Amino acid sequence: MEGDGAAKRDYRLLLSVPRIGKAVATALVTLFQQCPGANRRQIVALVDLDPRKRRLRSFVHNKVRISKRGDGFVRKVLFEATLAAVRFNPAVRKTYRRLKENGKPEKVARIAAARKLLLIAHAMYRSGQPYRDPKASGDWHAIQHLTPNV
Repeated sequence: MEGDGAAKRDYRLLLSVPRIGKAVATALVTLFQQCPGANRRQIVALVDLDPRKRRLRSFVHNKVRISKRGDGFVRKVLFEATLAAVRFNPAVRKTYRRLKENGKPEKVARIAAARKLLLIAHAMYRSGQPYRDPKASGDWHAIQHLTPNV
């Protein structure tokens, strides 16, 4: 029963992120509880939002793609959540806009935004602290540990 209380607490914590809804929070809490000691790199790899070069025998293609071997449901839910997060979450918006301004395709920018959203949620889960809007608090540095660089 104690695990249920922790799951509810973590669920409510993740709902404090702008535009993370019930489905995303549920999927992320489940993922984080399945891998409690995972670090940033491992969580990103579990959802397979990490870039990989495609290899065909000994030939390496120059195009970098996500491998899509991880949890497809979480990846899809995060990808869809970026539609709203880009509008309402300053850290996700900054990542998305930077990539779009540099000429990256929509899909690449959204995958990077999904990765950013995942890392924010994971940092909050590990720290136990709710989301703080850097603009509202006036202290951008206070939130940067929750929004690592993509």
